[in-house]
Formats: sequence, C-alpha cells, structure tokens
Amino acid sequence: MKILVTGGTGFIGRQLVARLSKCEVQIRVLVRTTTSLWSTLSNVEKFEGDMKNEDVVREAVAGVDIIFHLAAATSGNWEEHYQTTVLGTKRIIEAAIEVGVAHFILVSSLGNYDGGSFAHSIVINEQFPLEQKLEARGYYAHAKTEADRIAQQYLNSTSMRLTIVRPGLVYGPGMSNPLIGVLFPVFGNFYMMIGDGQKIVPYIYMDDLLDALVSIPEEPASYGKIYNLVHPTSPTQNEVVEAYEKTCGKRLVVFRLPSLLLKPPFALADKVLPLLRGSNPYLLYKLDRIEKKVRYDCTRASNELNWKPKIFFKEGLVKTLTKKGTNG
Repeated sequence: MKILVTGGTGFIGRQLVARLSKCEVQIRVLVRTTTSLWSTLSNVEKFEGDMKNEDVVREAVAGVDIIFHLAAATSGNWEEHYQTTVLGTKRIIEAAIEVGVAHFILVSSLGNYDGGSFAHSIVINEQFPLEQKLEARGYYAHAKTEADRIAQQYLNSTSMRLTIVRPGLVYGPGMSNPLIGVLFPVFGNFYMMIGDGQKIVPYIYMDDLLDALVSIPEEPASYGKIYNLVHPTSPTQNEVVEAYEKTCGKRLVVFRLPSLLLKPPFALADKVLPLLRGSNPYLLYKLDRIEKKVRYDCTRASNELNWKPKIFFKEGLVKTLTKKGTNG
C-alpha cells in the first residue's frame, strides 16, 4: 500500500509521517522545498513540487492508494492562499479520482464553523454550517473553509471514498506556543485575555489526533463522513493558564478584558477604517467569535471510529513542554 501525505513538513504532517513510517506501508511526501526530514527512513519517498502546479499534483498522486491532504498556505497574499489551499485541494481531489485513488482524507479545521451562528453553550456537530462571512476571516481560515466546501462536493462520489476531519486546537511536542487561542501576548510575561476565562478551549493532543487519522482508512463507516476531533473534557482558558503556570513553575500576569469594554471602540473602528483604508476589519464580528462559549460534539468519531482520546490536557501539557517534537 502506498500513502501520499501533503503538507508533510508542517506541525501535524511531520508527526503523521513519523507514525505512518512505523507501519508496513510506503509513504510519499509532497514537499515544496528540499528537506532533510525522513532521510533515514527507507519507506519514505520525498516528492518535491508545488500544489499550485497541476502536473506536479498529477505525478504525486500516481500509484497512490490513500491520500492524507494537509497542505495549505500559511503566509502570503490572498492569491497564494487561493491557489495553494483552495484550488490546490480541488486539483488534488480531481487528480486522485482520475488515477483511481481509493481513499482521500482531508484534514480541515474546527475553525471553519460559522461564527455568526454561535451562541453561548451551543453544541456544534458536523452538520453545523460553515463560515458565511468569509471576508471577516484571515486568509488562512478563509481558504481552509473554501477547501472544506470543495471537498464536501465529493463526499458522495462513487469514484473515490472521501473523509473530512476537523480537529480542534492541536497541541503536543514541537508546538511553538501552547497558549495560542487562550492568551494574547502583550510584552514579556504580560498577557491579555478577553472575557472571564470560562470559555472552553477545544484542544486535541497530537497522539490522539494521529490515532483517529490512521484508523480512518480501515473503517468503512468513515467513507463520505465528516468528523469533529476534540477532547470531550477540554479545559477552560483559566484552567489552561493555571496548568501552564504549575507546569512551568512561573506566574503569568494576565489582564482580563471584558468584551463589553471593547465593543464601543471596535464598533467605531468598523465604521471609520473602511473610509480610511477601504476595507472593513470586522472587529466586532471577530470579538463575537472569540467570546462565545461553544462546545464541539465528537460523538460520531467516538461511535463510528471507536475513537477515545487518551491524553487529558494536564498530562498533554507536560508532554508538550518537556519533550521535543518528532521529525521522523
């Protein structure tokens, strides 16, 4: 069996290739530039090329049975994100169908859900609508959402099995900043938190995510399905800060800013900035997304994949802060 992994040099991709390399499979990794990763692994083939190049994509999928598609632009202008993430996803799905790939797994994101439909305490499952106000999101989130929508068009394809997974905030060894999504750095040891800190952070530890991903090709129930992947007992922002301080042995200075204080200046900025620079920052919309206390339902993954995340946050945080990442 041959497996193609795109985005293999990214945070999740490196760990996925390392996990797959321990199985009795051949792995091809599509990389944009030359890398020394996996040089000692005999069952890993590096295929250099760009997702924007249709010929490269066709060559990369040739002879492959399963594709894990993680590639996405993480910087650059909108055209870069559109060509790499959006059209890149369309190119590789169509090429995979053309050459007879058996199963295509798109690694998407929980961040794709529609912030305009958020409400306090709402539970979000896989049928929840995707983001409607894409112009209010950054290029990365905008493109990931469009790529997700493209993949959904092929969920019922009779030519190729397709599965979409939407992980939460993935953490683990090799993560540059475990406080992403919790605190905004101000300077030094000073941080800002919006709200009272009771919002749940939808974490998923890397090993738990990999367990789900590698189980999907072996589970017929996954064909044509979408799965949320997040630990069912994820911590609140306050619990994250407390665990981080205890693990690191240092105190963080956290300024908690009530969202009500931010709404008047944000509303003013939303009205004035379009006049000054011609574009709306959508600060009120982004604030609303940040402050809403929502939960994510992973019942489908639990029932159909028999997926049971093993690593609770405090244990995972210790592993994250004390171990090095796996590069294969």
